[in-house]
Amino acid sequence: MSNSLSACDQADRIRSVFGLAPGSPLPQVCPDTLEIYREHLAKLLDGSPLEGAYLEMGRSRGDRVVLCGIAPAVDDATGVAGLLAGESLAGEYPLIGVTLDDGEDFRELVEDYKSWWRQGGIPG
Repeated sequence: MSNSLSACDQADRIRSVFGLAPGSPLPQVCPDTLEIYREHLAKLLDGSPLEGAYLEMGRSRGDRVVLCGIAPAVDDATGVAGLLAGESLAGEYPLIGVTLDDGEDFRELVEDYKSWWRQGGIPG
């Protein structure tokens, strides 16, 4: 077994957010871990607007949006929020509903967060 985290492994990329060793269980989703993840995402988002889509649960079609930043606070029920701008919506929306376009460097970071959020921080 390797002693270093792999950038090719989603669980290892999530572990790196929390400073964990390879094979460590992922932390549960809670206010403290959400804040750690929020800070991580906010630090890595360089301020360049990123194009994508936002799809709310229960809707069949998403809205085109631009992710402009990460909201300054987390919500226990909805997690980390992105600062979104679009024709039909603008403001803070749960990052869980954001899908960035292919080719965006930040896309993998958002997908890793969404996977962790959906699993409640428990490895699948």
